[in-house]
Amino acid sequence: MERRGAEKERLQVFYFLALFQIRTGVRIGEACALAWRDVDFQTGAVSISKTVQWSRSKGRKTCISPLTKTGRPRVIYITSQVASALRAWAAKSKRTVGLIFSFDGFAPLPYRSVQHHYDIAFERLELPWTSTHILRQSFARPEYAHMRKVLRALTLCL
Repeated sequence: MERRGAEKERLQVFYFLALFQIRTGVRIGEACALAWRDVDFQTGAVSISKTVQWSRSKGRKTCISPLTKTGRPRVIYITSQVASALRAWAAKSKRTVGLIFSFDGFAPLPYRSVQHHYDIAFERLELPWTSTHILRQSFARPEYAHMRKVLRALTLCL
C-alpha cells in the first residue's frame, strides 16, 4: 500500500507537465528540458532555451540540446495560476533545483512514459488524439479549450 502511494506521488509529474503545456503552448521537449533556474517567479518569465532530444534508436542516449527546435531561445510569461502550480510541484517533488519535469531532477522524463500517460487520459475522455503535440495546440487554438478535461483525466489516472 505504501509503495503504491509513493508511485502515485511520483507520477504526478505528468499532471504538472500537461498543465504547463496546456497553459503555455510550450513544446514537449522544451518543457521537459526546463530547469528551475529558467523560471523567474518574481516576473513570471520563463527562459526557453533548450530541448530534450529523446533516443529513438538503439545505442543513442537521450540528451538535452542547448538549442530549441527553432534554434533561437525565447522568453515566455506564465500566469499566476501556472506559477502557483509550479510552486505546488516544487513542494510535492521536494525540489527547486535541476529539471522541473523529471522523476529525479537530473534525467529528462522518458518520452514513451509521457506519451503513455497522456494516451491514458485521452482514452478515458474518448478523445481521438495520440500525440503530446496536441497539448501545444490547445494553447493557440480556442477550439481545443476543452483540454482542461485532459488535466482532470490525468488526475484520475494517477
